Order: sequence, then C-alpha cells, then structure tokens
Amino acid sequence: MSFTELVKHNECWRDVVAGRPRLWKKGYKFADDTARMYFLVSGRVRLVALAADGGEKTLWYLGDGCCFNETPLFEDNQEKSLIRTGDARFYHECMENCYLHAFTMQDVKRLGKEQPELLLNLCQSYATKVTLLSQHLVSLSLESQLTRVCKYLASRLVPESAPLRARRDLSYREMADLLGMHRISLYKVMRQAQDQGLWDFDKNSDEIVILQPSVFFEEAHIVPPLA
Repeated sequence: MSFTELVKHNECWRDVVAGRPRLWKKGYKFADDTARMYFLVSGRVRLVALAADGGEKTLWYLGDGCCFNETPLFEDNQEKSLIRTGDARFYHECMENCYLHAFTMQDVKRLGKEQPELLLNLCQSYATKVTLLSQHLVSLSLESQLTRVCKYLASRLVPESAPLRARRDLSYREMADLLGMHRISLYKVMRQAQDQGLWDFDKNSDEIVILQPSVFFEEAHIVPPLA
C-alpha cells in the first residue's frame, strides 16, 4: 500500500461536477494554502513536500477520480497560524496535462449538507492518506533500502506473469525520490540484488524479472499471492 498510486478514491465526486473541467498544463503547481479542493477528472498529479532548504520529497501520486488539496478547506485561522517560517510546505504538481474541477469551501459545505455520503467519502480517503504517511515514516525510519525497493516493485507486479515480473513505470529519479533515496543509491541497490540473483533487469527496460520470488516476498514482508 505504501507505494500504490491512488486512483478513483473519490469517484463519487464525479457525479457532482458542474460544467466542463478546466485544463491545467503539465508542471503546474498547486500551493497548499489555497482554499480550493480539486477533483482530478483525468491526468496524474503528485504530492510533494518542500523543505525550507529547497529539498523535495514525493509522497504519493494521484490518478483519475481523486480529490486533492482538501486540507485547507477544513483548517481554521488558529490552525493556519501554526505554520511558521522554516516549516515544510506541500504542493501538488501536474505530472501530465490534467483536466480538473475546482470546488470552493462553500461548494463543499453545500454539497455535504445535500449528500452527506460525499463528506464520508472524503473522510475515508483522508484516512487512507494518513495511513500512507504513517507507512512512509515507518519505512524510512526502520526498513532497509532493499526492502523499500522490494515493496515498491511488489506493488507493480504483472498479474499472472511467468516468470514473475514487475513494471518500472517511473524514471529512476522519480522512483528514488518516492523511496527516499538518491538515484545513484537506488541503482546501486538494484545492481547488488541483481548480482545476488534476486532479479534481472536492463537499465533501459521497463520491466524487472523476479528470479527468486520467495526471497523477494520475504524481503518485502509480503505474503506471496496464490498461484
């Protein structure tokens, strides 16, 4: 779950989208202090933490049918005053051209009164995001680099593949950022595992062949899927 892209977690909000969605170009960044919630009609965005020294950390990716930037809608002025100079800030970035619909605070309150299940859906997806953040924290603090790589690849296994294969659908830079590693460190870990016979891959390949599935799943702390 830690490295699973969120897709269609807020699909019920699609039914209340009014008018044509607006196009936001690839690379557009949404600040975390804007009182607007966005519904991703189509496209892909990522959530990034930005440190005071300019360092960035990708937390997760969002696909079609997801809402984002809902947090500012539920903050009050006292809570906002807790944001101090030097704290990490967050923003969402369009990874490709995205069609979005924006909801104001008034929109969300009105729709929530008319259809309470919409607010329940936001609570459920918010709980998922909190769980993801907790898992990220545990992974970065307690797990080895190899375990983090195995967990990521386990979330991208090709169903019913024989031999077992995993998709590498992010660049090495994006993958390293998501796993909290330097790109060179990531590639070194993957090459060492290849030398040990755990998997086989080519630098330019978009798939990785898992040669020792039992060892792979044990390293990822995951129960192997039933054959």
